[in-house]
Amino acid sequence: MDLNILPSKRTPLIDYKFEDDRITISGRSIPENAIDFFNPLFKWADFFCSDPDRNKLSIDIKLDYFNTSSSKCLIEFFRKMERCSKKGKEVIVNWIYDREDESMHETGEDFMQIINLPFNIMTTEENIQNK
Repeated sequence: MDLNILPSKRTPLIDYKFEDDRITISGRSIPENAIDFFNPLFKWADFFCSDPDRNKLSIDIKLDYFNTSSSKCLIEFFRKMERCSKKGKEVIVNWIYDREDESMHETGEDFMQIINLPFNIMTTEENIQNK
């Protein structure tokens, strides 16, 4: 199941590339109603986890800002992916931040402490070099 939500001034891009086994969430996330906005992502996660043909997923998070309600939704998404991982799927999170954004780096470290998934924290430049 494909997922492609185009970004706006208040919402991030959410894009799943079937051929790459990769989902990207990037941009700014300050939606009026975060649960409504992220609901398609939650449904996609449930579908992905139940799909016997999909065994691997990279999650690229490239957010430059997000509000508290978006943070709660990201945690819910990560929790779904933790359950997916416990069922044998390989799930990895790449937290990609701008080198000068110390706050986003610290937020990535905070998520890494509470999420039980392999977690890479890297700058945008490091991410480009690794591709």
